[in-house]
Amino acid sequence: MAEHQKEEWDLPQMLENVRQAEERISDQRLETAIRQGLELGKARRRNVGLRRRVTFAAGVLACGLAVLFGWQLWPPADSGTMTVMGNSPSSSIPERVLSMMSEAMKKAAENGLYQPINKATEKDGYRLTVDGVLADNRTMIIFVNAENLNNTAVKEIQGNFFNANEDTLAEAKKYGLSSFDSNLSYENRNKPSKSYYYTLQFQDTPGQMMFSEEVELDFGSSSKKLDLSIPLQLDKEKFTNLEKSVPVNQVVQIGEHQLKLTRAVLNPLSTTLEFKATSKLKKEGVANLKNAKLYLGETRKDQFQYFLVPRDSKSELLSSEARSLSAIRFDTLYYKDYSEVTLRATGITGNTAEKGKLIIDTEKQTLGPDSPMRLKEIKRTKDKTELHIQHPITKQNPESSISFKGNFTDQSGKEYSIQEGSFSKEDSSITISSQEYSQPLTFPYTIYTDHITQQPIEFRIKLK
Repeated sequence: MAEHQKEEWDLPQMLENVRQAEERISDQRLETAIRQGLELGKARRRNVGLRRRVTFAAGVLACGLAVLFGWQLWPPADSGTMTVMGNSPSSSIPERVLSMMSEAMKKAAENGLYQPINKATEKDGYRLTVDGVLADNRTMIIFVNAENLNNTAVKEIQGNFFNANEDTLAEAKKYGLSSFDSNLSYENRNKPSKSYYYTLQFQDTPGQMMFSEEVELDFGSSSKKLDLSIPLQLDKEKFTNLEKSVPVNQVVQIGEHQLKLTRAVLNPLSTTLEFKATSKLKKEGVANLKNAKLYLGETRKDQFQYFLVPRDSKSELLSSEARSLSAIRFDTLYYKDYSEVTLRATGITGNTAEKGKLIIDTEKQTLGPDSPMRLKEIKRTKDKTELHIQHPITKQNPESSISFKGNFTDQSGKEYSIQEGSFSKEDSSITISSQEYSQPLTFPYTIYTDHITQQPIEFRIKLK
């Protein structure tokens, strides 16, 4: 028991709260959260494309989007709610979808935010169905069901998001996609029939998109990749006017850094705290908050408070070099009746940025002189070229990570887009279109190094 909890607790009420919390946390959600936490501890991955590999930890966009996974106990439901328009009876939602929904998801669905899709596609005995989508201004949850009719072993599954021209980066920038995650566990990928969902976080949720999965089937001595695509069309009128903005405008000073919490944004599926960070240090910004928690309800002496932990965070360029925190997302408080919440943290993670350029001749398969990296291999197909690179960041500084820009140039300075890629501390994989280039090619990158500053931080946020 914490030291400040001096008063005698009501034991029956405590047990009831624990029982309610257990009901709200499914075994699958708990297993997924633990697995993601363990994998995140091994390496922070960054994706240039918008792909989710369910066999590995989720990545984040290389354009400076940092993802922090968390797990929490849901607080007890409050009696008060906010009024929203629309109605979606639970009878119209498939049972397999309802069984995956958290209490917050069900509440949003009850208020008309679930949109049935009921579209399917099938290739080589593998059938993919999108049952429906739960969406608000900033969040899209895509409920899918996959049937492996031939019971062939599945080696890998990737979820993809793109527009009609299959331009993932342009779509990401247009709608401000900050994270793309799946709750499908490694253990469940080979079930003959499985239901799961993808969660996409946007600055502005699109009304239409192309959703697809790339499924790699394992035949032992060989493998085969299947691309299954389903177009999604949403009615944005169902959620366009539901967002609630609460101005905060509170500032804390941490050494040479200033962090301003500008506002809290409440949506039916998420709570977002938006920041503006500045620093006197040219090459360093506030990358994130350390041990951030959002405490629910008014702060009173000697009283226990429920809290939420971040689901992810978003960063942006503070200057031409440094990157700083711009938003932290938590689970929704939209249908709760809290008059006040408090954000607390134990300090900040400062982020120092050092830029560089990776020069590669993809024809000769050589790197430029004095390159700190090593070219492992180049794989070519008719449509794409994969560059596999190893870098020594782990040995130099275990708190460093690398991020490539979304574009590169040829010898003449002509610019091209990177199609997709994944970046970890140890190595990088970059995919570009297979075509004739004026060699060598130049890929700009930034190495970020974290520095922790311990200092208690608190923002008290009035919601009413």
